[in-house]
Amino acid sequence: MRGIDKTEILNYRPPLFAAMALAVGIIAGAALKEIEWAAPALACVVAAAGVWCIIGKYRIPRLVFCFCFAGITAIGIFFSCTQAAPFSGFAYVEGTVAESDAEYYGYTRYVLKDASINGGKVGQKIYLETRSELVTGERVGFVADIADVSPDPFDWYSASYYRNGIGYEARCDYVAVSGTEKTGLFERLDAKLEKTLYEFAGGESGAVLKGLLVGDDSGIERGTEDAIRTAGLSHVLAVSGLHVGFLCGMVYALFRLFGRPPKKAVGFLAVMLPVYGLMTGFPPGVVRAGITALVFLFSLACGRRFDALNALSLSAIVILLIQPWALFDLGFAMSFSAVAGIILFANPIRRALPQKNAFMRAVADAASVCVGANVLLFGLTASAFGTFAVYFLPANIIAVPLVSLIYSLAAPITFIAMIIPYAGYLLIPIGYLTQGFILFSEAVAALPGATAALSVPFAAALIWDFGWVFVSGINLIGKKLKGGVFAACMATFALLLFI
Repeated sequence: MRGIDKTEILNYRPPLFAAMALAVGIIAGAALKEIEWAAPALACVVAAAGVWCIIGKYRIPRLVFCFCFAGITAIGIFFSCTQAAPFSGFAYVEGTVAESDAEYYGYTRYVLKDASINGGKVGQKIYLETRSELVTGERVGFVADIADVSPDPFDWYSASYYRNGIGYEARCDYVAVSGTEKTGLFERLDAKLEKTLYEFAGGESGAVLKGLLVGDDSGIERGTEDAIRTAGLSHVLAVSGLHVGFLCGMVYALFRLFGRPPKKAVGFLAVMLPVYGLMTGFPPGVVRAGITALVFLFSLACGRRFDALNALSLSAIVILLIQPWALFDLGFAMSFSAVAGIILFANPIRRALPQKNAFMRAVADAASVCVGANVLLFGLTASAFGTFAVYFLPANIIAVPLVSLIYSLAAPITFIAMIIPYAGYLLIPIGYLTQGFILFSEAVAALPGATAALSVPFAAALIWDFGWVFVSGINLIGKKLKGGVFAACMATFALLLFI
């Protein structure tokens, strides 16, 4: 193992440096989006610096400049390929209902694909708000006031439009349905999954189970969803590392149970995880967790050392090169912040907790992961939502093992029930377990002071995260300087809360 050079400031991890440089390039390209010549000029300067570093054999700078150039180029290509054609005014619109999003004051928001405006095809999807009740696959037509959207990359809500491929917005009280198009394979699977869960687990439990299995929370009642969020448990409904970890763990254990070599499990998961990604819409958490899981299983099969931070960085590079706009997606930021927090802080927290017996060790493990995940998430979620779940720690310590049990039972049984309907009766007791999770969430949400209003400016959230990362083990400078910078960051954070 390479010894640590006393002149080093950071542990040298090429994937980490590359991911950070790629993110900087994407941010710079997005910030200069409105100035036509600025981004290309910056790309030329960065490219020239990269070439100079390659010629001079400067190891770290050439890595940084090359990936920074890749970030500027990737976001520039993304903008040129996804920018909606400017349009504003009344028009006749046609489109196929791809999915329902949410309901607001009697209006339901739907996403329309294969859309046309005044007979001309558009490459982007359309958000339609209407009082009509529509079904996935229906072809609709209507006249409405259409507006193209130009998302702001530095606004979480606005940035979600690009994530969903939305180019236009429309609102119409009622629309005409001209027919139903043949649904695709994954849409039929989704309908079959929903029917199976609702029929055997019950309406409310079935909706929560669907959210748990594939991240689709559109069927969950608003009150139930609010209770889960207030309890600090909404992450169980956002398909991410928790779900992919369950899936990979079950598959790996099954292969080992039947005496199959680890490489076979890795090969099977390499095929299954992309299919699971297609079913869930490839949210950043699934892609990140899938890549990390495959790297871990591959290292396990080959007897190689696994570095979690390198694997996390590699998954970030893959996602950002393919979809650079993901950097401005709240789901991406929360997913990577939570995992980075676990990697950097879970072990130190675990060592600080008492572990006198097996029960205390189990509690220490659960608490360290939960607190570690929220170290970097705290500022981010408070900035985005303006609230903080006060009882998140005890709620997660109790609920996550229950959710793990529900997922481990529901995933294989639901898959079998979709093929053999009679197996669906096994989902009935799982429905009761899910109802128990719902009741627990509602009980926690009903406790006094379950949520605290906390308005955190985004700049303060960045300073909070920087301070914690600076004081973590990735930084190799002296403890005194670490402590001084950390104290300055926390003081600045507190000051910004009152400005």
